[in-house]
Amino acid sequence: MKVTPIPFPSSRLFLLGCLLGGFFAAWWTITGESWEVLADGRQYLMMYQGEIAASPYGYRVLVPFLARLLPMSPQAGFAVVTISCLILTSGVIALYVTHSRSPWFTSITMCTLWGMSFPFVYLAIVAAAGLSGGEALRWFA
Repeated sequence: MKVTPIPFPSSRLFLLGCLLGGFFAAWWTITGESWEVLADGRQYLMMYQGEIAASPYGYRVLVPFLARLLPMSPQAGFAVVTISCLILTSGVIALYVTHSRSPWFTSITMCTLWGMSFPFVYLAIVAAAGLSGGEALRWFA
């Protein structure tokens, strides 16, 4: 039996995916356990401060560059960039699934699975340390 997709505007689906990503990001930053920041966090902080980082981290310049553009502490800047990317990725997943001609509820299911996946949970919990001071929370309010 062939399933015919129900038309759903792409912009609304993107926003719905972003809202779902925002929900999961908020959920994991509030309820997740605090994990240690691994060695790569130190390397990115070195790049933020203008120092040379070890390979391969020294080639990943976009996140430290974006965090440095924000007028806040390094930890809060990295948290804002990380949470923003998680939310936007949720919206992009919703659009991708929809453009593959799947039903719109498949997009929501994929965003939900993404929000419960290990990379999403790990990055949201690590970013929670940067959000704890309240400085970065103003960007999401």
